[in-house]
Amino acid sequence: MAFELPELPYAYDALNPFMSAETLEFHHDKHHNAYVTVGNGLAADAGMSDKSLEEVVLASFGNNAPLFNNASQHLNHMHFWKWMKPNGGGKSMSGALEAKINEIKTKYPEPSDKPKRVQTPRTRQQSSQRPRQSKSSGKRKSGGRPPRRR
Repeated sequence: MAFELPELPYAYDALNPFMSAETLEFHHDKHHNAYVTVGNGLAADAGMSDKSLEEVVLASFGNNAPLFNNASQHLNHMHFWKWMKPNGGGKSMSGALEAKINEIKTKYPEPSDKPKRVQTPRTRQQSSQRPRQSKSSGKRKSGGRPPRRR
């Protein structure tokens, strides 16, 4: 049974502002479709074109990495489209999951708008090796390349 690209269960612009119509169209029509097209070719080459998607995933695991990757990504994307919905998302989650997420949020707060510059041993070393310029003359005090001759 050949793999087929499923229709989206909503319009391309239905997930705005979280996913643009352009992004959704590209992801579905190009990206997911590539897994379908390549997967069909690899399944035919492996003599599995008569098998279901699930059978191909199981049979190719550990035996045919390219086929396994394309078939499993096709399966993954089929679920991906169903998991999203316009105006969607639940308002609640299991107690254990919500507790863990809240625990992580308190340990690792949202980053600030301005990233902090972190100095590592390597950046410290690089900054100490940079040639210094004199403030008055603009000439290098030590090290570095000599001026270009024309």
